Amino acid sequence: MRDLSLLILACAWLLGTHAAMSPALAQTGRVDYKALESAGLYIDPKHNSLGRDLWYNTDRDTINALLPALPAPGRSKALQDLTFGLLLSKANATLIEGGINKEDGEDLYTLRMEKLLAIGAYQSALDLYALMNQEPYHPRLAKAGILAMLYNGQRSLACLEFNSVQERGFTGPFWTNIQTYCDTIFHTSSKKGENDTENEEDNETDRPADAQEDTS
Repeated sequence: MRDLSLLILACAWLLGTHAAMSPALAQTGRVDYKALESAGLYIDPKHNSLGRDLWYNTDRDTINALLPALPAPGRSKALQDLTFGLLLSKANATLIEGGINKEDGEDLYTLRMEKLLAIGAYQSALDLYALMNQEPYHPRLAKAGILAMLYNGQRSLACLEFNSVQERGFTGPFWTNIQTYCDTIFHTSSKKGENDTENEEDNETDRPADAQEDTS
């Protein structure tokens, strides 16, 4: 019941309306925050979308506080629909009160990615990450994307994603560990390829002389 109450409270805040509409989100650098934060898998209200105006006049600080606190929906279909509707709906983020996120890594897209991973919705997290048509601008977002790939068994894809952001100089235990992991993965794959080639050459040498001759 506590989880249900928390989710209902969060939905009430996130779906509530208050005052006049806020100005459009500003863009910082090459990051298209409007596209990033508005992205979603659910488009049609008939198919679980909570609508394009989902964030209408909702305070950003409220979103940032409540999204990470959302409980896993469990087996209740109603809770599942609400939770995934909040996390996966394509909605106009310029309607959020307070404008653009105040801190890098606190954008709505990253928060939704992290929550999907936290509740075990790995495929949904990967599908949401695939919508991004730009490089992850922040280590938190890049980490969430790489974890989504790993949790879906996409090891090579995760390491390719790591290689694409490696030169950005992200630091911390996760980045040290993922580098070691990917070095091991690629080293093992490389050694396997070399061994397979050597075995093929050995097999070619061991074949009878008449089988090695060109029969043409």
